[in-house]
Amino acid sequence: QQFLLLSSFMNEPRSLHTATLLDDGSVLLAGGFSGSVAVSGGVLSGAAGLISNSAETFDPNSGDFTCVGGFNTETTRCNQSMSVARAGHTATLLATGGLAHRVLIAGGIGAADPAAHGAALSSAELFNPAAGGSFSATGAMSTARALHTATLLR
Repeated sequence: QQFLLLSSFMNEPRSLHTATLLDDGSVLLAGGFSGSVAVSGGVLSGAAGLISNSAETFDPNSGDFTCVGGFNTETTRCNQSMSVARAGHTATLLATGGLAHRVLIAGGIGAADPAAHGAALSSAELFNPAAGGSFSATGAMSTARALHTATLLR
């Protein structure tokens, strides 16, 4: 095993995003934070930037990144495709049942407005990879959570 430097780049910077392996072998990169975080004396003292409500997929065969919903040349970012801007969320590929092959994205830090960040979310959405991919809102969690974990149960 070895690391290789890719010749292509993600369409926008992302941290605190999720990377989920899809059934076709591609990887969904969803949400995330682009900006800076200040740490003073070992304590988080502030953050400035945007939380993303976009996603992109990575094809390991071609090495290409493709925005879900297309690329916006004016903003030089992926188009907004997620129902909510979120970072520090979970993304779980569902394996069985009526929603098999979809990704459940839940919680995180963010809001409907990418610039309104800092609040834990209870909202959730589903990513359907068919036909280039699309997101749809789904039922909310009973409690808002961020920086949590999710485990697929069978």
